[in-house]
Parts: sequence; structure tokens; C-alpha cells
Amino acid sequence: LSTLADVATGNVLKSGGVGVAPSYGQVALTTDVSGTLPVANGGTGVTSLTTFTSNITTTGTLTGN
Repeated sequence: LSTLADVATGNVLKSGGVGVAPSYGQVALTTDVSGTLPVANGGTGVTSLTTFTSNITTTGTLTGN
């Protein structure tokens, strides 16, 4: 394996998989990320706008998830 650069501003360390050297790169939200980000981690906890709007109460508080 080769040595990675010390600075990778604006990038993350991405795994190439078993036996492949990691490299720095940007995260593609459409292909590199999966699942639903929970409210506790800064997400909405929902996967659609319909679900999101039904979880908002009249006080503007996000409920569920």
C-alpha cells in the first residue's frame, strides 16, 4: 500500500474495498449514501415529503422517528 497525502481538504477517506487501497474523494450523496438519517443524527428520520409533512404537528414540532 502507498502512503496517502497528509491533507485532503474538502474530501473524505473512502474505502476501495478488501485488498484495494483507500483514497481521498468527495461523497456522492446519490451513490455513496444509503438509508435514512435519524432525527438524533441531524436528519428528518423520513424518506418522503409526504411522511415528513404528516410528522409535523401544528406547533412545528417533528414527531416520531
